[in-house]
Amino acid sequence: MNEVISTIIDWAIRIGISIVILLVAKWLAGLFYKAFMKFAEKTSVASTQYQKTMRTLFNLAFYALAAFIIISVLFKNLAPILAGLGVSGIIVGLAVKEPLDNFICGILIMLNKLIYEGEAVDIGGTSGGVQEIKLNHVLIKTWDGKLVTIPSRNVWAATIVHFWPENIRRNDLTVGVSYSSDLNKVMKIPRSLSTLMKIYM
Repeated sequence: MNEVISTIIDWAIRIGISIVILLVAKWLAGLFYKAFMKFAEKTSVASTQYQKTMRTLFNLAFYALAAFIIISVLFKNLAPILAGLGVSGIIVGLAVKEPLDNFICGILIMLNKLIYEGEAVDIGGTSGGVQEIKLNHVLIKTWDGKLVTIPSRNVWAATIVHFWPENIRRNDLTVGVSYSSDLNKVMKIPRSLSTLMKIYM
């Protein structure tokens, strides 16, 4: 009976320590993220346009470190666990090949600075503003208000068009008129509209 109680207390302590480690990892991730973004703003060592993505990277790094520490706290003998992870790692690696491809392509997108958050782009025929760049996909908010999720590997392989960062852009609009229409009157309409736009802009 005493042995059972001792085991329960031992595991309770280990679980408590694991929770504390997880909370500390979360706190450190936020602390390092804020410090890094301040450093990036002052030195331009990294683009501040990846704010949401950088937060995800810091969280991932510190949570992964916390996971290794927690495993070492919970299990004293790691040899069987490491052996099991070695075999299961191969199986899991084959099963998650596509998410892993997206993960790697997400990192490559950021390293090569292909797109930025808030930028107006066209990715493989999908046009809009870049809402957020995550590790495995990119969120695009289209001009008509739709939120489109594009896998990172598709973004990496797609043709990316960057729109000019000015307020004025050129749009082509095809307008048809009847053959019997007076062309002189027709040509006056777009000129009148252009004049009105200049007045109100």
